[in-house]
Amino acid sequence: MPGADGIRAKGGQKLQLVVIWANNLVTNKPALELLQQQLKAIGVGLTLKEIPIAEFTAVQKAGDFDAAWGNLTRADPDLLRSQYSSAGPNFYHLPAGPLDALLAEQAATADPAKRADLVAQAQKLIVQNADLVPVVELTTVLGLSPKVHDLAFEASSRLQFHDTWKS
Repeated sequence: MPGADGIRAKGGQKLQLVVIWANNLVTNKPALELLQQQLKAIGVGLTLKEIPIAEFTAVQKAGDFDAAWGNLTRADPDLLRSQYSSAGPNFYHLPAGPLDALLAEQAATADPAKRADLVAQAQKLIVQNADLVPVVELTTVLGLSPKVHDLAFEASSRLQFHDTWKS
């Protein structure tokens, strides 16, 4: 039952979570503030703790948070192993378990179909265990003049200008 402030409590302990985040993207703060409002509507308190980007990894490694807001995109799904394996840096402080075996096996598998299946299994476990809660999908919208040629994106969706030219 929500208390007077709208936040649920059990045994005197409020349902209050701390999410750490770095303001490295202009959409982070508004998205988190919206999430904060939506969670409060169902009785969950969310404290937003902005961390300077230079300190984010150290705070994440120390584990002084309930959730970490972020995004990371790479062309290869082995990125999951670097983020969610307990054998790596383990910034999310995940326990060893079946996910580790799937992530290790996909990294060692050359068959694209088998690897895709292993990655899909790993993704399913990550979401089922709430190790990661997808909130938004980042998109890039780009408008170009017909005079701009050969502008490209690299595998992580960053703009590549080295071959770009203007007529």
